[in-house]
Amino acid sequence: MAVSYTTDLTHFLDERGAIPADLPKQSQQLAANLGEIVASVTVYTRENPKTNVSCWINKSKKPCAGKIEAGFNLDSFDILWHCPKCDTHGSITNWENTFWDCGSDDFLDAILEQPFLTL
Repeated sequence: MAVSYTTDLTHFLDERGAIPADLPKQSQQLAANLGEIVASVTVYTRENPKTNVSCWINKSKKPCAGKIEAGFNLDSFDILWHCPKCDTHGSITNWENTFWDCGSDDFLDAILEQPFLTL
């Protein structure tokens, strides 16, 4: 059965926008993985959904060998992601202005003007 994540990225961050040191290690790693997805999607607009983010899901004690595919929901600007290998997927909200947001002020406007992946 596929795992699904619906994530508000700010729930993993402290008032400075950092991942708190007292957050459980597993939660810290999940936040870092989701942050990598945000950075990959916002670094530049692209048509290719593939990222360099490795899937972190372990099934049957074996790590998934998949690479995350990600893009925007153009209605909400949530980031949608999916691992084509294990079918794990999710959405990330409130990613804007976090440490991993690599977009400029005009980034979202540019997305609407170009062909872009929506999952």
